Amino acid sequence: MARKILLTVTWIVGIAAALGLGVVLGRQIRPGARPTGSWQTGLVPGHRFPSVPLLEATGETVVSDRLFASRGRIIIFVDPRCPSCAPAALRWQRLVSSGQIDVSSVAAITTASAEESRVYQVELGLTFPVYRDVYETLQNQYGVTGLPYEVIVDASGTIRATSVDTQRKIDVRQVKRQLKG
Repeated sequence: MARKILLTVTWIVGIAAALGLGVVLGRQIRPGARPTGSWQTGLVPGHRFPSVPLLEATGETVVSDRLFASRGRIIIFVDPRCPSCAPAALRWQRLVSSGQIDVSSVAAITTASAEESRVYQVELGLTFPVYRDVYETLQNQYGVTGLPYEVIVDASGTIRATSVDTQRKIDVRQVKRQLKG
């Protein structure tokens, strides 16, 4: 019975990935509250992005607040094991490579190991930084479990937009306006 359930869940996740829906396991919670269960997260537009420690590829710790100092950021939550995450990261990389979005405006966050993160970044050719949420604060306290998950944060650290829709067309002008606040 357990094997049948596992196969069914695997099939559903595979279909969702093929449709570009990601692995949607997000939770409905209040900003800053513990997860309780649904499709939303505690990263709510109009609220500040939480201050959490993240590790850079160099091993240096950076507090998320510093990511938004004087400029907004597009934050992409990814995992190397997520089949929908690579296409999501690559579509932002294409915008960076074409010069439509500045590389300093994009960053990825993962809970993967340092080695997995490094290999993922190299294999995909990502020129924007990939930070590690080693304490899984964003997952455990803010319910960020549906991947890929995109968050646009303005220069003041305020969340302007969130999305799990990796198939939507990106309006670059709108994104740039949201980054400014």
